[in-house]
Amino acid sequence: MNRFVKDYLVRNTCSKKWINIDLDKRENLQDITYMETGESKEALGSLSEERRKPRLIGMQQFYIEVAKYLRKKLPLSQKLVKYAQCLHPEVREQNTAMEYVIELAQEMPSITANEVVMETDAFKLYMYEAIESSVVYTNKEELKRVDHFWNDALGRKSASANPKFPTLQKLVLSCLCVTHGNADVERSFSVNKKILTRARTLF
Repeated sequence: MNRFVKDYLVRNTCSKKWINIDLDKRENLQDITYMETGESKEALGSLSEERRKPRLIGMQQFYIEVAKYLRKKLPLSQKLVKYAQCLHPEVREQNTAMEYVIELAQEMPSITANEVVMETDAFKLYMYEAIESSVVYTNKEELKRVDHFWNDALGRKSASANPKFPTLQKLVLSCLCVTHGNADVERSFSVNKKILTRARTLF
């Protein structure tokens, strides 16, 4: 929503407020000329105003429909989901990264109050670590899976051959281990249903 909704409506606000933003009101949307268009910005800039405008309108409508769909499907009211984005490799340089990692550490039941400060300090070191683009992106310049990225980041060694971010490991692994759905549970129910018939009710 940062790409096409006016900045003051989404910056430093919680996901509950994002859910209530009326995306059908034009006054809530950025002017299409300032809308974030990603890698297509250069290509759009080479078009005439007459050809560029309908494409921008189409992109804006696409953003709106996708945002509406995701707001219905994603658990945006859960703080953990919001704060976990600090683990995204492209987010570590953003101003909100430090705030989010503190909140994430406080939300994780496996992290004690004393460990929150330690995790915060470790994240600061990680923010200033020089990480090569090959660690973040594939050869096709696509983002690598976040667990693959962190496997590399947490495996880095200092000059003394010790892990660079030993404290951060607990927070990252605790967060990445959180189940993202109930597919495994539902699958086990399906297996049990096939095994347990009316004639055979016990294993």
